Amino acid sequence: MNQSSTQELLNMAVAELEKERALRMKAEKTIAEQKSKVLFADAVTASDKSILVGEMANILKQSGIETGQERFFAWLRDHEYLYRIPCGENRPTQKSLELGVMEIAEQAVLLANGRSKIRRTVKITPAGQIYFMDVLTRYKEEINEKETARKKANNKRASEVRRKKRLEENLRINAEQQGA
Repeated sequence: MNQSSTQELLNMAVAELEKERALRMKAEKTIAEQKSKVLFADAVTASDKSILVGEMANILKQSGIETGQERFFAWLRDHEYLYRIPCGENRPTQKSLELGVMEIAEQAVLLANGRSKIRRTVKITPAGQIYFMDVLTRYKEEINEKETARKKANNKRASEVRRKKRLEENLRINAEQQGA
């Protein structure tokens, strides 16, 4: 073997090692990024307990997704996981039930008049907890941008209301001073 072919082999080996190293580093980074998701999924999988929608909203908030109970309910309705019945209560859609991400918990409640009533509560199943965490994590930037825009709009409206009140107060004071 001559010196140039040996050098080519060495160069090819170095290039191959660098490719493998880059792939390994990328895999390690992915593992590090997904560690918290895996821990969450393990904890949920170990539990057979469904949780309230508000509790899921809190978990999402702790994961950096700007949402609360009301906004999460609205998101679930907007994306057809829930619908509202005429009395204003939320119910899971057929899609949610088929996916196994939601369930309805029923509880008998004794009323003051001695009669009983069935109370139905929408809950997120363990599979649903993983599902919504995954889906909303993918849309995290979009959700947070919408929330930031909503907060800015609310701040702008509040600022306009304060400005209007100050103007009205100044006009009232001026009118009193001119009338006195």
